[in-house]
Parts: sequence; C-alpha cells; structure tokens
Amino acid sequence: MDASPSPPPLLLVHGWALGPGLWRPLLTLLPGWPAHRLDLGFFGPPRLELPPGPFLAVGHSMGFAWLLRTLAEDPAADRRCQGLIALGGFPRFVQGEDYPHGVPLRMIQRMRQRLAHSPDAVLREFGQRSGFPLPLGLDAPPPPTRRLDALDQGLEQLAQWDHRPFLAAWNRPLALLAARDDLIVPPALTQSAFATLPAAALPLRDHPRH
Repeated sequence: MDASPSPPPLLLVHGWALGPGLWRPLLTLLPGWPAHRLDLGFFGPPRLELPPGPFLAVGHSMGFAWLLRTLAEDPAADRRCQGLIALGGFPRFVQGEDYPHGVPLRMIQRMRQRLAHSPDAVLREFGQRSGFPLPLGLDAPPPPTRRLDALDQGLEQLAQWDHRPFLAAWNRPLALLAARDDLIVPPALTQSAFATLPAAALPLRDHPRH
C-alpha cells in the first residue's frame, strides 16, 4: 500500500514586534511537519523567501494581513497556497467608515510617535497587552537588535492595509482561531472582518491571548 502523501509545508508568519521564535511551541506539537518560518525583520535581518512548492499559510495578527498582501501581489505564490489559517488575524486593522470595529487610527499614530523616543516602553507595553514576551526578551541577554525603521514601517502598514477584497474572493480552505480576551485584536474586530465569509472558522476561546 502506498504511503499517505506528506502534508504541505506550513508557511508561518508572525505579527508585529514578534519574531519566528513565536512558532516554537506550536512546532513542538507537530513533530515531523515541515515548516518554513518567515521573519519580518523587527529584531534582525528579514527572511521573506517563500517555499517553492505548495504550502499551507498560517499568519498571526499582522502576519495574516502580510500573507494576504503577498498572495495578492504574487499570483504564482497564490496558486501554490493550499489554504489559510488566521491566528488572531485580520485583513484590515484600523477603523473606517465601513469598518467601525477596527482599532482607532490615533492609537497607531500615538504608538509611532512614542516609538521614536521611547521604543523600549512601547515594546514592553505591547508585550504586556498581547500576552507574549518579546521574541528575544528586552531584559534577557543578549539584548535584541531593535530595528526601529522596520517597527515603524509595520505600524504604518497596519494603518494602511486593507485586504478585505482579496479575502472576500478567497475560494480555498480558510480557518480562524481567535481569543475572546484579546486586547490587541478584540472579538468585535475579528467578527467584523470574517463574519461574511463562507469560511470554516473555529470558535472564539478565552485563551491563548494574542
């Protein structure tokens, strides 16, 4: 009897102010499952090369919006993507006239202003609110190499990106996992972003936090 086919590799994309180390706990639960972890470059050199063959894309928070943008701009990558999984993800982050449950733009603007003169405070507060330690730990040796230009650009992208049209046209498997107590991506934002999609979505749970 032929062996069952291998699953497609996971393409894993972390969120703002995090890094590929975010995925270590998940990958320990999936021994033998091939994975390709991208690095958006907030604490070191970016690593953005996509796998050459089919993949299953998993995006956390901003990482899900990054995936939508990348697939929309790269038809070849889009054809190779066999499904999408959003972990606390969204196609748009900030409020708009037709998106009232998004995060107020002024919050992003205020973070960008503070990031320029108090980056450690901004990152610590984000870590506390998100429930995640920073990927390398601001207080743990060796200190991380903060890339303020990349962090600021990420906030600008969160303020600008709106990939709802691409997501609305998505016709392959799509799953969503979100948390009821997420302080970064509140449930109303998640429900607003995904409620109209014919997607196989997992229910909101009280853990883990963002």
